[in-house]
Amino acid sequence: MLTLTLWQPYATFIALGIKEFETRSWSTNRREPLLIHAAKRPLGDDEKYLIEHLSRKFPVIGNLLLPITDYPLGAIICQVNIVDCVPTNSFTPNNLERMVGGWGEGRYAWKFEDVQTMYIPDVSGKQGLWNFPDNQIPKIFGISTLV
Repeated sequence: MLTLTLWQPYATFIALGIKEFETRSWSTNRREPLLIHAAKRPLGDDEKYLIEHLSRKFPVIGNLLLPITDYPLGAIICQVNIVDCVPTNSFTPNNLERMVGGWGEGRYAWKFEDVQTMYIPDVSGKQGLWNFPDNQIPKIFGISTLV
């Protein structure tokens, strides 16, 4: 299944529904299910600060955020559907989305919907889009592309 690797905490923000868009320097015409993979890269100081800042600025989501040590690394953590891809300068995201995405000039916002959380540990990711074997996705997640 098509998969995208993201650094933490951004992968978990998508799984929790905090982040609806992923910004990329390249667009996509794909409109299909996509697995979100959390990279093995540990959270840096900037990411830790972001989590703490979000907890203070948006108290309503503060209870959703995980403790710094609990963000999974090297794991597939959810499936989403890619439903749109638009230039970031074509609309104004809300304040929360602006804080958790790279909304600079010349970028594209991939819109995700229908988040289904899952946990498949010990997965090495890759840059760009890559394929995770369908037969390694547990059937309990009801993913239609299983063989």
